[in-house]
Amino acid sequence: MAAPLFGFTQTAAVTYSLLTTKDVTGLTVWLDSSDKTTITLGTGSNVTNWTDKKNNYSFSNTSGSYPTQLSNTFGVNFANGGGCNGSVGLVYFNTWYLPTQNFTVFCVNNPTTTSQYNGAFGFVTASVASRPNLFFVIENGTQEKTSCLTDYNGSVWSTYISASNNVVVSVGTTRVDELINTSSTATTGIWTNGTLNTYSNAYTASNYTSSYSNYPADRSVLGASSTAWGSRSFTGNIYEVAVYNRALTSTERTNLETYYRLKWMFSPTQYTSNVYWFDAADTSTITASGSNVTAWVNKGTASMTFSSNTGTVTTGTATKNGRNVISFTTSSKLVSNSVSLAISGNDETIFLVYQKRANFTTGGGIDLMYAINPDPTGNPNGSFLYYNAIAYGKDLTNNSNYYDMFWTVCGGFCFTAEGNTPTYSPYVYQLLTLQVSANGSSNQGFWFFGGSNPGYGSAPGQYLDGCGYGYSGSLAMTFDMGKSTVDWDIAEYIVYNRVLTLSERQNVEGYLSIKWGIPLTPAHPYSTNI
Repeated sequence: MAAPLFGFTQTAAVTYSLLTTKDVTGLTVWLDSSDKTTITLGTGSNVTNWTDKKNNYSFSNTSGSYPTQLSNTFGVNFANGGGCNGSVGLVYFNTWYLPTQNFTVFCVNNPTTTSQYNGAFGFVTASVASRPNLFFVIENGTQEKTSCLTDYNGSVWSTYISASNNVVVSVGTTRVDELINTSSTATTGIWTNGTLNTYSNAYTASNYTSSYSNYPADRSVLGASSTAWGSRSFTGNIYEVAVYNRALTSTERTNLETYYRLKWMFSPTQYTSNVYWFDAADTSTITASGSNVTAWVNKGTASMTFSSNTGTVTTGTATKNGRNVISFTTSSKLVSNSVSLAISGNDETIFLVYQKRANFTTGGGIDLMYAINPDPTGNPNGSFLYYNAIAYGKDLTNNSNYYDMFWTVCGGFCFTAEGNTPTYSPYVYQLLTLQVSANGSSNQGFWFFGGSNPGYGSAPGQYLDGCGYGYSGSLAMTFDMGKSTVDWDIAEYIVYNRVLTLSERQNVEGYLSIKWGIPLTPAHPYSTNI
């Protein structure tokens, strides 16, 4: 499996397809903000209900201060200010017992303060002052105490686990907190971002009482206080909560850590040389008049904004996996401001998530980013300065068979790469990767849904023709996106000015697969049962 990303420790090699929340048995509660159909809004962005996807539990709030849905990304924001019974938090009112003595809880969250005793999720028993049975908390101002588990035996509350990882809380940073509880100290633990926390009060079998199963919780709470109803609520964003009625294995736990990390924490800019990144899911990068797109901002390191349009380019009219995409009608396009190309040399890695809404016929294509060099000095073999496209035409290798091709030109025709793709029916989203190197890197190639493309017919999967040229000037010009011979939709487009490592490439493919709900080939380390 590809190496784990930042802040995660993997305890064992994982050699199977990546598990998602729903794939792990024992799931009893699942709150997933990436599924916006589970969130009910009142006035504006106020969240009045968040429905559990497993058992249809309704976490609701009908009065007071409401949590709010984040506008440009997924997640629910909770503000410190007053308990959860009609104020800020969300509550599921129903008498029920904690799943069992053995359980696992995951909470993906992003705290925005280090104030004391901010509970993120818990089961509350009304027997004594609404004290919690289980909570994720931040306390002591600068120390993170990830979780605590308590039990009321009729007269005394006993704390079984209270953990601190002895690091300063990183405010504004998304993290995965998890708690596994069993009767064995060997398998009980609390982790933050895959790192096992040290214990200030570890679980022992002797302090577990049989009354644990005799005192049901009268409600489950989200974003509520860890001390009493009326005290502070969680301050920050909560993205996903999953509760299992058993202790997960180490393999299951590390697998879910990887899934949550790719789903909620990964960003393409974590890798260097990410020069272009157009993300239709991030609506804050899109300016529209009604649904008509008038500007789309690059999130990568280079300066570029598609600031005008021709024809019909719309946003919010189509979605993929609950996320916004940008739709182009035939011949429509976006045009950039005048900028210098941020690609130097011939090494590139390009990722694309898109769909056609009609098949190509005898020729044509989709322009992703296209600029013609008005002064091809130093690029003697052609006038295309930069050209990424999906083209339907004759294979570049044998110039006979017609295929859908994902290809790039940088610095004129000195360097060309293409890969053949099956001609898919309309309305099938594809995830493509193209990696090229002037030095014949072993990492170069074309990947279709994360799987290497062997080519079709007698043609190889890719054709690479490098030379000593490549664009290195500072000529400013405009770029087009669009101009297709068919209607099409784009979800995400990422360009790196270098060849990524195998691990890096697979991490980006995993991120795109989970984000857009597109399966990868079974052999891919981040293949999921989406």
